[in-house]
Amino acid sequence: MAVLNDRQLKILRVIDAGNMTGEDIATAVGSSMQLLSYYLNTLSDDGYLKIAKVYDNFTREFQIVRAYLTSEGKQALVQADERIAAASGTALSTETVQATTAPSAIVDEIAEGAPSDSNSTANFSGLDYGLDYGFNSGLDYSTLAQHITALAQVLETLPPNRREMVNVYLEDLEIEVNQPDKRRNDRLKAYFLAILNTVVPILKHLPQSDQFTQLTQAIAQILQLPIKLPE
Repeated sequence: MAVLNDRQLKILRVIDAGNMTGEDIATAVGSSMQLLSYYLNTLSDDGYLKIAKVYDNFTREFQIVRAYLTSEGKQALVQADERIAAASGTALSTETVQATTAPSAIVDEIAEGAPSDSNSTANFSGLDYGLDYGFNSGLDYSTLAQHITALAQVLETLPPNRREMVNVYLEDLEIEVNQPDKRRNDRLKAYFLAILNTVVPILKHLPQSDQFTQLTQAIAQILQLPIKLPE
């Protein structure tokens, strides 16, 4: 395994600390999205990360929805800590090793359910949409939260591997909508689109497909996000 440079290690540490969206990572690292995308793609190609993306028809670019450390990424942090400890003449504590190497349920679930391509792109050509990055404080967040709760119940009927992936996006969506002080409409839309792109390819096999369609259209209307589901 190659020795990573300081910036690459910083990105891995930032993600390991819980900053998983492209915007959050860029803010924590203090980098532009353009430069960050280069590093994330490189780390993903080298096997240190898994990246989930959605395609934004408005900007015609892929937006990073979530990034996760693989086992190689976690091991790289352990080795970096060991080198630092050796250089300073101190032993790396057992707690530090366990905290860094402990398997993350979310990462494991995503890795099992994600496509084999390291740059997992959640995109389905049958779904047409565009992102609007304006901040609209007039959205009906209370009704939105109710629809998301109802949608979560419908999605419980998904196959296990799809359900595991969707649950991650649902959790992010619920957290985002229920935190008024940190809520961002662009993230709400990105998480919602990630759910759609995961479910739409198997929509006709979903037992409650009609309810899914009704709820997602209602959510899209609240988010002022035009979508067209395949018939």
